[in-house]
Amino acid sequence: WHPKAKSALPSIFTNVLWINQETLLVTDNNGDIIEYAIRFDDKAKTIKDVKQNKSFGCKGILSFCGSATSLWTISIHRNISCFSIETSQKILSLDTLQIRIHCLIENSIDSHVIAIGGNDKRLCLWNTSEANHHTITLKPFMNKIQSGVLALSWHPQKDNLIAFGTREGRIAILDTNRTTNVPIILESFTSHEIYSLAWAKFNENGSEVILLLACSGGKLVH
Repeated sequence: WHPKAKSALPSIFTNVLWINQETLLVTDNNGDIIEYAIRFDDKAKTIKDVKQNKSFGCKGILSFCGSATSLWTISIHRNISCFSIETSQKILSLDTLQIRIHCLIENSIDSHVIAIGGNDKRLCLWNTSEANHHTITLKPFMNKIQSGVLALSWHPQKDNLIAFGTREGRIAILDTNRTTNVPIILESFTSHEIYSLAWAKFNENGSEVILLLACSGGKLVH
């Protein structure tokens, strides 16, 4: 949004998620989920946003991830819920997690696999096809993490590669298929929190290169 439009927004956003090219979900400071329909006008070089009346009926959302059909959320109450994008109805709610979760992200290739990061200095994988109301089976990875995991990003083309960022500024790439479970630690550019990670395609000299973008409080690097 243009800076002049700030007064029209409910509050500072803490999460954003594209459901498709015209649907954007955001959470505000209260943890409420708000949906916007976004229209791009190429000729006028403008963006029009229309707030939708859809409500997912959840409060205190810290983070979310999803696809065209489902939305996974985590809340300040340490529970995980799944909602239908089409109907906004809750499909599943699990209240058995004992840690404070900071982020979760759905695998870009296998939607049944979700990565979870939190305060307990580990990255966990969860296969949602095995979920039930009594047990959540998580596969943990703890080597060389050393602090809370604040950001996660799956590789767009390889379902076994995931990047993570920590509270102390550590950035690494983990191959979930390797038996050693030791991630590749990348060169550090900060000693502060890594707020966000994302993979991006970049054309260089006629060939496609995939970059990893990392954001801290004052820097964006690749």
